Amino acid sequence: MVSLNVSPMIFHIYAGTTVALLSMLVLTYNPFIWTWYGVLGAGMWVICQPLFFTGIAKIGLTVTPPIVCGLTITVSFFWGYGVFGEPVRR
Repeated sequence: MVSLNVSPMIFHIYAGTTVALLSMLVLTYNPFIWTWYGVLGAGMWVICQPLFFTGIAKIGLTVTPPIVCGLTITVSFFWGYGVFGEPVRR
Protein backbone atom coordinates (compact mmCIF):
# COMPACT_ATOMS: atom_id res chain seq x y z
CA MET A 1 0.00 0.00 0.00
CA VAL A 2 1.33 3.43 -0.95
CA SER A 3 0.85 6.33 1.46
CA LEU A 4 0.66 9.81 -0.03
CA ASN A 5 1.25 12.97 1.95
CA VAL A 6 -0.81 15.57 0.07
CA SER A 7 -1.84 18.86 1.67
CA PRO A 8 -5.62 19.22 2.10
CA MET A 9 -5.47 22.50 0.16
CA ILE A 10 -3.70 20.88 -2.80
CA PHE A 11 -6.24 18.05 -2.74
CA HIS A 12 -9.01 20.67 -2.70
CA ILE A 13 -7.56 22.23 -5.85
CA TYR A 14 -7.60 18.82 -7.54
CA ALA A 15 -11.16 18.12 -6.41
CA GLY A 16 -12.40 21.61 -7.35
CA THR A 17 -10.88 21.39 -10.81
CA THR A 18 -12.52 17.99 -11.35
CA VAL A 19 -15.93 19.30 -10.23
CA ALA A 20 -15.61 22.35 -12.48
CA LEU A 21 -14.72 20.24 -15.52
CA LEU A 22 -17.53 17.76 -14.89
CA SER A 23 -19.96 20.65 -14.44
CA MET A 24 -18.96 21.95 -17.86
CA LEU A 25 -19.71 18.49 -19.24
CA VAL A 26 -23.20 18.58 -17.71
CA LEU A 27 -23.82 21.94 -19.40
CA THR A 28 -23.47 20.27 -22.81
CA TYR A 29 -26.94 18.72 -22.41
CA ASN A 30 -28.61 21.12 -19.92
CA PRO A 31 -29.37 24.81 -20.43
CA PHE A 32 -27.21 27.31 -18.58
CA ILE A 33 -29.25 29.40 -16.12
CA TRP A 34 -27.45 32.03 -14.03
CA THR A 35 -28.60 32.61 -10.43
CA TRP A 36 -26.94 34.02 -7.35
CA TYR A 37 -27.87 30.80 -5.54
CA GLY A 38 -25.25 29.06 -7.68
CA VAL A 39 -22.62 31.58 -6.63
CA LEU A 40 -23.65 31.19 -2.98
CA GLY A 41 -23.55 27.40 -3.22
CA ALA A 42 -20.15 27.44 -4.90
CA GLY A 43 -18.82 29.81 -2.25
CA MET A 44 -20.04 27.57 0.54
CA TRP A 45 -18.55 24.53 -1.19
CA VAL A 46 -15.18 26.26 -1.59
CA ILE A 47 -15.14 27.09 2.12
CA CYS A 48 -16.40 23.72 3.38
CA GLN A 49 -14.32 21.33 1.29
CA PRO A 50 -10.88 22.33 2.66
CA LEU A 51 -12.32 22.14 6.17
CA PHE A 52 -13.66 18.66 5.41
CA PHE A 53 -10.34 17.43 4.01
CA THR A 54 -8.48 18.97 6.97
CA GLY A 55 -10.90 17.24 9.34
CA ILE A 56 -10.17 13.91 7.68
CA ALA A 57 -6.44 14.55 8.02
CA LYS A 58 -6.74 15.56 11.69
CA ILE A 59 -9.43 13.30 13.22
CA GLY A 60 -9.83 10.56 10.63
CA LEU A 61 -12.12 9.27 7.94
CA THR A 62 -14.45 7.40 10.32
CA VAL A 63 -15.28 10.46 12.44
CA THR A 64 -15.39 13.40 10.02
CA PRO A 65 -18.15 12.30 7.55
CA PRO A 66 -20.79 11.58 10.24
CA ILE A 67 -20.15 14.98 11.82
CA VAL A 68 -20.35 16.76 8.47
CA CYS A 69 -23.47 14.83 7.39
CA GLY A 70 -25.19 15.58 10.70
CA LEU A 71 -24.41 19.27 10.36
CA THR A 72 -25.63 19.24 6.75
CA ILE A 73 -28.95 17.67 7.74
CA THR A 74 -29.41 20.12 10.61
CA VAL A 75 -28.62 23.20 8.51
CA SER A 76 -30.81 21.97 5.62
CA PHE A 77 -33.73 21.43 8.01
CA PHE A 78 -33.24 24.89 9.53
CA TRP A 79 -33.24 26.61 6.15
CA GLY A 80 -36.11 24.59 4.75
CA TYR A 81 -38.44 24.71 7.73
CA GLY A 82 -37.29 27.82 9.58
CA VAL A 83 -36.40 30.21 6.78
CA PHE A 84 -38.42 29.09 3.74
CA GLY A 85 -41.41 27.73 5.69
CA GLU A 86 -41.51 24.33 3.95
CA PRO A 87 -43.87 21.89 5.71
CA VAL A 88 -42.46 18.72 7.21
CA ARG A 89 -44.10 15.73 5.52
CA ARG A 90 -44.00 12.03 6.33
